[in-house]
Amino acid sequence: VDVTGHSIYGITVPKRVITIAPSCTETVCAAGGTDLIIGTDIYSNYPMEIVDGRASGNIAEVGGFTNPSYESILKEDPDLVVCIGSQNSHLQLASKLRSNGVDVVVMSGGEDVTTVLDNLFMAGVVLGTQTETNDLISELQTQMLQVQEEISDGEGVWNKRVMVSLSAMKSPWVSGSDTYISDIMSGIMVTNIYSGESGWVQVNAETILKNDPEYIVVVSSDYSATQGDYDSMLASMSSEWRGTSAYKNGNIFLLTD
Repeated sequence: VDVTGHSIYGITVPKRVITIAPSCTETVCAAGGTDLIIGTDIYSNYPMEIVDGRASGNIAEVGGFTNPSYESILKEDPDLVVCIGSQNSHLQLASKLRSNGVDVVVMSGGEDVTTVLDNLFMAGVVLGTQTETNDLISELQTQMLQVQEEISDGEGVWNKRVMVSLSAMKSPWVSGSDTYISDIMSGIMVTNIYSGESGWVQVNAETILKNDPEYIVVVSSDYSATQGDYDSMLASMSSEWRGTSAYKNGNIFLLTD
């Protein structure tokens, strides 16, 4: 069953899919459904086929993450809508769509790695790609075990204080607890300095300096994977970021396109 208790079995394999969260879009694409997507929320920007499809008009924009448009979705005549249960607006939308005869799968918000893999499994079932998707899930699980085996013999490098941020802005959005990123940090034996917060939260710059991360990972598409962009990111950082051990010791890492 999905997050709302509805069975994921028995749904007719869709030909016209709308996703209303970036995580839903990426999950459907990972399960082999890229060519089926006819509409997304305005923030879905991966994989590139989705960006190109929206630019060409072949993929419609059906509202924001917190405010999807019921009318815009119905206008596209989907036979499946994929949303997440951590947004009340999505739950309300799912109920309205189901009452109108549209199949809906409500995924979890991806609070940890297990739920991310569960979402992938659900996508594979409803898209009719369960065999391929199960293979992908097994591959991901194997890779995670390999990482854990590699680090299990590490000496003196674990339990470091880490911050994962969605930008290099002075007061960024960061990963708190109940996020798959925080779950990954636990799995590789490092400490999330914002584990006292729940979900993705915007924090004051002063708390970054106070918590003093030893490592910072910036996940952002605002930069390209070049030395110039990396240097530009460092140069733009506020005094609070520059005061951290991570900055002083050169332990700031950028994950981009």
